[in-house]
Amino acid sequence: MRVLMILVLWTLVTAAFIGIAEGHRHHRRAGGATELEAFHYAAAGAKGCRAHVASLTDFGGVGDGVTSNTAAFAAAVANLSKVAYDGGAMLVVPAGRWLTGPFNLADHFTLFLDHDAVILATQDINEWRSLTLCPPTVEEEMRLGVDT
Repeated sequence: MRVLMILVLWTLVTAAFIGIAEGHRHHRRAGGATELEAFHYAAAGAKGCRAHVASLTDFGGVGDGVTSNTAAFAAAVANLSKVAYDGGAMLVVPAGRWLTGPFNLADHFTLFLDHDAVILATQDINEWRSLTLCPPTVEEEMRLGVDT
């Protein structure tokens, strides 16, 4: 009897996940989904997960694969990070090709990429911050044979 109950429960859970996946696929098949529809879809999918949701385009992002979006990503993360402690934050990256340099994410923060969104690393060296390296420890200098 216990095995039967576990089997029935497993079947119900599996069917629920298949139903969710099918609903997501049908949404994608509808075709011609606008950026606003994708934004609302993402927000609805995270309902109860993140209290604050914004689109990269709200911060001047352009998904043409040519325009740099480094400042837009940085502004979006900085803005949403201020409210992330209050129920979490989510940045929606709509369909498109989003050229950017590096940017940092924060705690309680979700970066949601639309199915057709691609983040591209810029080849502009000026957008890549240089890292300040810590000086080596005495042990590291000894191991490397560095004289001080």
